[in-house]
Amino acid sequence: MACLFGHKWDGCKCSKCGATRDEQHNWNGCKCSRCGKVRNEQHTWGMRNDYTRNCKCTRCGKAITVQDIDKITDQSVLGIIAEYADNVVSNVCRIALNKLTDQKILADLAKKQYGYNFLSEVALEKVFDQTMLIDISESARSEEVRAKATEKAAGRVTDIHKKLEYMPTNNVSKEYSPFRCPKCGAEYNSNSNAVEYNEHWYRCRICGSSGFYN
Repeated sequence: MACLFGHKWDGCKCSKCGATRDEQHNWNGCKCSRCGKVRNEQHTWGMRNDYTRNCKCTRCGKAITVQDIDKITDQSVLGIIAEYADNVVSNVCRIALNKLTDQKILADLAKKQYGYNFLSEVALEKVFDQTMLIDISESARSEEVRAKATEKAAGRVTDIHKKLEYMPTNNVSKEYSPFRCPKCGAEYNSNSNAVEYNEHWYRCRICGSSGFYN
């Protein structure tokens, strides 16, 4: 009876009788702070205080789905999802890890694990930054993760040395082998302008060839 002659709307909610309408919501992420209505967007993904290995929205409690994660590009959010989503019962964790490229976030995921599990294995596999690998080898919780990171870091150093040894044309430092044109073999000489080059590109004035190299 309070609103017999019309509601007194405060956005989506009547200030007299408490009735609601689906318009003029005051959205706080996925949830309206006035009426409590929930929308399926702008969720805040994180771990809830129920000690489950599920990544849920901390505002509305919705468990994340594959459809939700397909829309997410923020690397920090993907890191949270990968850490808290149960990789045993769903593909959410795997999809998040697959989309992750940020080296620091991947390194942090590997360091936090108490053992060499699915999460630490995949995260470590995707880390290629030498500084991050060294950091994992020194500060990861798991001894096995530290050992794996040490092994991978050492392997990358070996690969770099092999590349310098067996692919001298990729080396632009003159204290090693001089650069040669890949087509005609003309040699770089500081007293000649026959061949120009930098770390990725070359041009030969002898044969006219030019291009990029790795």
